[in-house]
Amino acid sequence: MARRSIATWVAAAALLASCAAASGDADVRVARRDQVELTPATRGAPVEPPAAGSSPGGPDPSSPGTDPAPPPVADPEPPRAPEPSSDVAADPDRDPRAVPEPGSAPDGPDAGAAGVGDPFYPSRGNGGYDVDAYLIDLDVSSDLERIEAVTTISARSTQRLTSFHLDLHGLEIARVSVDGAEAGVERAGDEVEVTPELAIEPDRDFEVVVDYSGRPEGIVDPAVPITSSGWNVREGVVYVASEPSGASSWFPGSDHPSDKATFEFVLTHDADLTAVANGVLVAVEPDGDRTTTTWVMDDPMATYLAAIYIGDFELRASTGSSGVRVRDYFPPERADELERAFAVTDDALVWLGEYLDAPYPFDEYGSVVVPFPLGYALENQTVSLHGLDTTSESIIVHEIAHQWIGDSVTVSDWQDIWLLEGSATYLSHLYLDDRGRPSPIDPATMYDALEAAPTTGPAEIERGEMFSTSVYFRGAMALHALRVEVGDDVLREVLATAYDRHAGSDMSTEAFLAVVDEVSGPEAVGVVEGWILGTALPPEP
Repeated sequence: MARRSIATWVAAAALLASCAAASGDADVRVARRDQVELTPATRGAPVEPPAAGSSPGGPDPSSPGTDPAPPPVADPEPPRAPEPSSDVAADPDRDPRAVPEPGSAPDGPDAGAAGVGDPFYPSRGNGGYDVDAYLIDLDVSSDLERIEAVTTISARSTQRLTSFHLDLHGLEIARVSVDGAEAGVERAGDEVEVTPELAIEPDRDFEVVVDYSGRPEGIVDPAVPITSSGWNVREGVVYVASEPSGASSWFPGSDHPSDKATFEFVLTHDADLTAVANGVLVAVEPDGDRTTTTWVMDDPMATYLAAIYIGDFELRASTGSSGVRVRDYFPPERADELERAFAVTDDALVWLGEYLDAPYPFDEYGSVVVPFPLGYALENQTVSLHGLDTTSESIIVHEIAHQWIGDSVTVSDWQDIWLLEGSATYLSHLYLDDRGRPSPIDPATMYDALEAAPTTGPAEIERGEMFSTSVYFRGAMALHALRVEVGDDVLREVLATAYDRHAGSDMSTEAFLAVVDEVSGPEAVGVVEGWILGTALPPEP
């Protein structure tokens, strides 16, 4: 197929900062998540080549089964990363003074470790226990700037604990109790050390209740340079985008994808607003000018995928041939056109379920579109986040694909993120190709981008490359090369087997390669390793 100039398109689900040399018309800068940023051209995550007569970020109106995109957005600028201040704090994983040494036990051998030792986020997550469930009760002020909150954590100890840690950023703690008894609390940066009245014995269930309040502060993360990670307020809307490090900006817990739990959200807010969260809506209780809305996510979920949205939204709900109830929340003035744009959801759920030989893993699905451009989209579990500039078909399908590989299956540590982003990128391409619609991120396009500038294999990236071209494009090309080597059916078996083995849990690069070896043999493993390791770009498959 004909190669496209990088100057005329922005490939989806990747950061093309390294490809600036291939563009004569725009400067490419580091962006975040499922996106790339061009300046001064339109930015999006991902933003595709606009079809003639369409607006950036919308579906291609010339594609069968799609409708015209929403009209251009007046404000093309996504929020910029603010400087650290009282409202946005510097990343504690870059400040060794802010936290105890990960794995340390300041009170002796029975103290839980301050962090799980992730290579990119060593102080995230906590040792000595596994969380089973979170109950997050938030009372959100009318100006959306402050919260009064109680989070109840149900956990099980994995060792004897004379103390243990929680991750919480910025907010003021009034009281912590363990099994009903008030506990001692010491804070060092984002680490909260809790000392219960009585030691917790191994393999014992216990309950932690944290009363806290304040103005949630976004976290400036070097891997996420466009906006702060976590809690965001903009133009009368609360939205949460926590990947990879922002969950602690609004609730305490063990903030690492290897420690999943169920969630319940009890959200009190102004009655004229709508509150959305992960899972299933179970109650809406009006009380004068305030309303309490309760959502329950009863499948395991990583903390970074937990999300709430509060604003003026219009619900559009349907159940199609997938059998999955789809509930989308759109800005009222754009609801009709966005409903057309997101009509692809049901068919994508059907196709992905068939391809991965596994039904959609959760009870419901849907998307929230905020009433402004974001420059990215994010696969929050069961309720993906989109901006007005990230509503194209390939982006929508990318986030749906993540519900299987990215949400039900997460990473063992953040250095394995290529497994999630490479899979979603390639599955989105395969879906569009199978349905006979043009894919803006085909293998030739990805190879062009990779050939334009050297990259490190995605299994060997540094933290600042988590949302890089390597992760998205070399990750996807590893799967494409495997498909060329072993054929369509064997690739499907590899992905279906990997998903089946790790659904509801996490997966490492080593575990994935073990499946490749089992299903298709050591030569196939070598093909994948050629794409994910080292700096040399393999020949185009």
